Amino acid sequence: MNFLKEDIYRYLEVTGLNKNDSINLVLDNVIEFVEKDVYPKRFIYDIKGNIEMEEIKRAFRQRIHSIPYTEVYGGLGLPYLVYIIAMEILAYGSPSLQNVVWASGSVIDGIANFGSEWQKENFLKPLLNGEMIAAIAMTEPTGGSAIESIETKALKRGNHYLINGVKTFITNAPIADLLLVFAKTSEGMTAFIVPKDSQGLTIGNPMEKLGLRGTKISQVFLNNVEVPKDYVIGKEGTGKEIAKHIFIGGRVVCSSLALGIMDASVELALSFAMSRKVFGKPLMDYQLIKGKIADMKTLLDVSKLYTYYVAFLASKYPRFKINREASIAKLFSTESAMKVSNDLISIYGGYGYVNETNVHMFWRDSRALTIYEGTSDIQRLIIQHELKGVKGEVQGSA
Repeated sequence: MNFLKEDIYRYLEVTGLNKNDSINLVLDNVIEFVEKDVYPKRFIYDIKGNIEMEEIKRAFRQRIHSIPYTEVYGGLGLPYLVYIIAMEILAYGSPSLQNVVWASGSVIDGIANFGSEWQKENFLKPLLNGEMIAAIAMTEPTGGSAIESIETKALKRGNHYLINGVKTFITNAPIADLLLVFAKTSEGMTAFIVPKDSQGLTIGNPMEKLGLRGTKISQVFLNNVEVPKDYVIGKEGTGKEIAKHIFIGGRVVCSSLALGIMDASVELALSFAMSRKVFGKPLMDYQLIKGKIADMKTLLDVSKLYTYYVAFLASKYPRFKINREASIAKLFSTESAMKVSNDLISIYGGYGYVNETNVHMFWRDSRALTIYEGTSDIQRLIIQHELKGVKGEVQGSA
């Protein structure tokens, strides 16, 4: 983890953030937690396809998800950049565990920025304190990345809404205490808080998947789920605005996950190349290997600097003003993670393909990132729409 720590502390020094004792303490605690409790288990989570709830709760007790939010409701009140760096560190330890925290953080983002005071007291506080876990229910079987195609409907009945529909690929659904459900009303797209014990809400069995195997995803079935009007986030019909805010931030968090994968991949590649001997000399002595590792590090550092830049902007501007930058960060960093993790397998050779080392986990995990939070092609569409001055469609997430 020395390379990652060196990069982080150098950046903090350049920006002057290292002079903030609270920031230093938070990041030091995250590094210590990841080194001792997460990193040694990252391959175990993948092989078992599961992270025990106690280990998930331990991660939430670290309060990483609380970093950028106001102290009034239990946040730490630190810059968004610090949150992104902390999430990168967590992803280095375990991409799957970071994905669990990220999914819950998306709901926190929505409630913190659009929720009522009552919702913040009753839902945001326990979420920020790590007492609850959340899931965002957007994607549908026929919808893909575009929320305009959502078919889930919510009909108003007096002081309640009845929600009917099916969601799929919902990260954290099997373990969540509440869901943020997007549905269409007579006024348009609307966001609802739906507790897990709501009558008519059914969570499907966890789906087996290629990567991020420690994270649980499943379908969600809503059959006349009754939700009080006080559980509507923002106003009826403002769901598209809320979704756009959440997903622009989500692209930056997704980029931090890609950074963590690349941090781990470069470290493993360098260590293996220096220790592995082929034809009587270290693998690192071969020119092609040197070049490959140099390319890996270059992709990592460029991704890191741009992601950090966008995270800095996120504290300065409304989300809609960094739509293009967030898509560029996600597109470049996730595609770079695919390349870097693929090169890691190449450097390991046959050892990179067998389950004994399991370094192919990073390739499998990075593949998911080119799909999550809007596919790479969707990001390309958003970028070109922004360049043309055209507002692109709001893109969703698993």
